[in-house]
Amino acid sequence: MILHTVGCSFTYAQRKGWPDILANKLVERGIDIKLNNNGHPGAGNTYIGQKVMLDGFKADLVIIMWSGLTRKEVAVDHTDKILMNALSDYGYVRW
Repeated sequence: MILHTVGCSFTYAQRKGWPDILANKLVERGIDIKLNNNGHPGAGNTYIGQKVMLDGFKADLVIIMWSGLTRKEVAVDHTDKILMNALSDYGYVRW
């Protein structure tokens, strides 16, 4: 069984979060699992909503954990050197 998960840092969780716990529980019950965890720290709902479709991934089960409504996403121009310099030390910027 191919299990595909997508979400924010709660899904990623340094590979010790709920997707891995779920996969381990299924393995304990004799179900062969291949886990594809696409959780990403700082991800908002735009990333989460598009990630499964953009991957073109075939899975037997997809589980999505949505981010909070207050998480904001802003598209940035990576060629703008002034903007990129301003963001260079900001720890929550994800590309």
